[in-house]
Amino acid sequence: MIIKLSIRTAEHQRTQVDSRLFDDGDISFYAEETEMEVEKLETKGLCMKCYKADITTRGIDYSAFKEGDLIRIGSLKARISMVGKPCYLEECGIYDSEKRCIMLDGTMFADVVEPGEAALGEEIHLVSE
Repeated sequence: MIIKLSIRTAEHQRTQVDSRLFDDGDISFYAEETEMEVEKLETKGLCMKCYKADITTRGIDYSAFKEGDLIRIGSLKARISMVGKPCYLEECGIYDSEKRCIMLDGTMFADVVEPGEAALGEEIHLVSE
């Protein structure tokens, strides 16, 4: 379920909204459960300090999705482009500590296929072509 939606302002800041139109480009997702784990960590990796998602979810296992899957959220249709995120090894404190980064499992990206609106409380559904 979607629990947070944000938009980038002209000043490149993030503002929380109740609904949002996605008309093109990519969408970034973040699992609330991962976000909460990151907050507890003493050593934070590079991405943990700067990653900002368009959509934050609760109770969704991103490993259930794979690249190429189609999803629908409200009237928005998108195609999963990546589950997890790339790791920037040379610049990351987590990599230096030899721990596994939790951001690898708690993020996901998709490309807009059919523009539409997503709102707080909506579910993410797998759909067929």
